[in-house]
Formats: sequence, C-alpha cells, structure tokens
Amino acid sequence: MYLLRWLKKNKGIVIVLALYLAVSFVLLMSWKDVVPLSGPDSPSYLDTARYLRKAHFFSQNGVTPEVFRTPGYPLFIWAITKFTGSLLAISSVQILLSTVALLLMYQVVVRSTRSKLAGCIASGAMLFDFITYWHSQTILSETLFAFMLVLALYCLSHYIVENPNAIQKQSKSKRYGWFLLFSLALNYALFVRPILSYFNALFCVAVLVLSFAKKMPWRHALTFVLIFLLVYCGWSYRNYVHTQVFVYSTVRDVNLLFWDAAFLVERVESAPASQLYYGVYRMEEIFWEQMRNRPMDHLTEAQLAKLYAQVGSAYIAEHFGQYIVQNISGAVRILVSPGGHLLDMVIPNATISKLLSWLYAGFLLLVHGLYALGYALKFFKHKQKPSAIDVFIFLLLGYHLAAGASLGFARFRLPFFPLQLVAIGLNWPLIAKALPRRFRSEVAG
Repeated sequence: MYLLRWLKKNKGIVIVLALYLAVSFVLLMSWKDVVPLSGPDSPSYLDTARYLRKAHFFSQNGVTPEVFRTPGYPLFIWAITKFTGSLLAISSVQILLSTVALLLMYQVVVRSTRSKLAGCIASGAMLFDFITYWHSQTILSETLFAFMLVLALYCLSHYIVENPNAIQKQSKSKRYGWFLLFSLALNYALFVRPILSYFNALFCVAVLVLSFAKKMPWRHALTFVLIFLLVYCGWSYRNYVHTQVFVYSTVRDVNLLFWDAAFLVERVESAPASQLYYGVYRMEEIFWEQMRNRPMDHLTEAQLAKLYAQVGSAYIAEHFGQYIVQNISGAVRILVSPGGHLLDMVIPNATISKLLSWLYAGFLLLVHGLYALGYALKFFKHKQKPSAIDVFIFLLLGYHLAAGASLGFARFRLPFFPLQLVAIGLNWPLIAKALPRRFRSEVAG
C-alpha cells in the first residue's frame, strides 16, 4: 500500500524512471554487438573477476598478483557472473543501478527543496546524456563508481538535512547510521576507482577538523577515518606483501608515463594526428634510455611502476608550462566533449552523427550554465551561505575535473555529472524565480 501511495504522489519521477529504463534496454538490444566490450580495459576487469571466481586470487592471469586494478569492480562482476556468465547480465544490472541513481538524485533534491518538479528536472536531464547510456552498458567501472558517489550523496543528505515533514528529529543512532552508510559508500567508491584516494584522505582531515571545532561528533569522524584506513591501508598492505611496495594501485604511476607524459610529448614534439600511439612509443623510448645501465629483471610490477612515475613526472616538470595548457584544454573537453567517436560507432550516417554531437554539446553547455547561474543567484542575489551538500558537490566536481584534465576524456565527466544535476535541482527554485514572470508558473515547483 505504501508503494502505491508513493507512486501516485510521485508520478513525475515514475515517468522519468520508466523512460530511462525503456530507452536503456532498447539501446542495449540495439548496441549489444558493439558496446559491452567496447572499452579496451574491459578484458582486464573480466579476467580478474574470472580468477576471483575460479582460484579466489586477485590476478589477471592467475599467476601474477594484480596491483593495477582495485577489487571493487571485479567483485561486482564476480557477484553477477556467479549466477550467469552473460555479459548482458552485467550491462542489465548496471542499467538498473543507473536507474536507482536517478531515484536517489530525485530524493536528495526533494528532501532539500520540497519541490518535486526540481527533483524531476535534476533526474530527467539524465535522459539526454548519451555518455551515461553508453557506459551503463559497457564493462567498465564508471557506472558503479558514479552510482556509489550518488549513494554517498544521498546518505549525506539524510545525515545533514532534517526532513521538514518528520514529527520528531532523527535519533542519534539513526543519524549515525546515515553517516556510517555514507562512509561505506564513499570508501567503496575508492575501492572501485583509486582516483578518489586523495579526496577521501582530505575528507579524513576535514572531519577531524570539524570534530576539533565541535561541529561533528568524534564518533562520526573516527568512523570515516577508520573505514578509509581499513580500505586504503589494508589493500596497500596486501600489495606490499606481493610486491614489496606499499601502494594502493599502480594506475597513477603507469598513467604518468604512458598517458599524461605521452599526451604531453605529442604536444611538445608536434606529433601528427595520423601517428597513433606516437606519445606512448616516444615515452617508452625515453624511459629505456634513462634506464639503460640499470638492472630491471628483478623488479616487481609495482617497483617498475614507480620508475615509470619518476620518468613521467620528470618529463612533465621539464615542460610544465605546456602541461598546464594541456590541462586547461583537457578540462574543457571533459565538460563539453560529446564523445563523437562513440556516436560514430552507433550512428553510421556521418551527418546525423555530427548533428547529434552538436546538440549534445549544447545540452552540456546548458547544464554548466544552469549550475553556474544557480550559485550566482544563491550567493550574490539572495546572499545565502553554501550548504554542506553544496560544498561536497563542488569539491567532488572540482576534484574529478582536475584529476582527469590532463587526458580530457569525455567519460571522466560521468562521476560528477549526476551530482552537478543535483546541484541544479537544489537551486532550481531560485532559478525559477529569476525567469520572466510569464514562465514562472510553468517552471516553479
């Protein structure tokens, strides 16, 4: 009975969720021969999950311990493939996770603004996000990672924002429960993708400072810190046992040479676009020139990765000015790139593909514009202070943008884009008031 009442009272979001599910599964059936293994990284996740299932050993080949990937996403694949070996099953579950994320986004906005329209706008905008449809079907960690961030935001909103319709305030134990769930979600996101390492470490510092300032109970702050240490230090120790290097993941060390520095050398040496992987081959050449007289055979994968990072960092430092330019242009691409190469894979007509790319880029610009407008109105016109949710979203958005800016791939937008839409929903009442009077009754909620 409660479910029926909720469905009747929230018809807007029900329609959004139904549309998203329908479009996603229609595309899955249309793209199933193109998408599920479209990412070059997909086999590494599948192989690791396979050896987890067969040998209970985290490895891509059953022999060498895996230190590049973290276990969050392979465990997710393992749990699904334990019952079925179908790749479509993984894609289907990811679509369901993306749908649940839309519902959580809606709940966060409605809880803060009491506007169902604002919640539907935040969630409904995802119907137009092509990258989300693509990656919800691809065997890559983006969808699970984005879902965990939305779940963390949802739990944080319950911890911070008191329900105005509640008869009495949350009990201390219930409020602690929401913070515990937030801590688990944000740190499992770290288990999925190591890119979150510095953010979660800084968040530990932030909650300890808040505790010293008596803005947060000590028990809550220590809960987050202990969960972070268990995840980060526990997995780093596992890697140390196998490689003699205390490292959470070698992904950043490897990327510094073969991605960041490789992109940079192409810029520095003006490599023609027709020469694929020029930067990778060039940095590999530079690396072995510097390692010429050093014994390398005895090194573990993690020890070798540290040398990759050393050479890559040195090259970046030598050309730091151009590296800054690379980051600026990359940040712009993350924000507005439509992922045209993906559109080309599924739309054979070049003209239609290009038109859709321009329309999608326009949609992204509109989203970023509304995000900026909402906070401009909030801070400058209405003189409101940012809420804890505003700060959390802004810092997480900025962190991911800065972390991925050097490479500038459109898929790096995926983790923070739903949170950005939530921010627009939170500020939608202010945006609606700023519209001309004849439009207000239509968009105010």
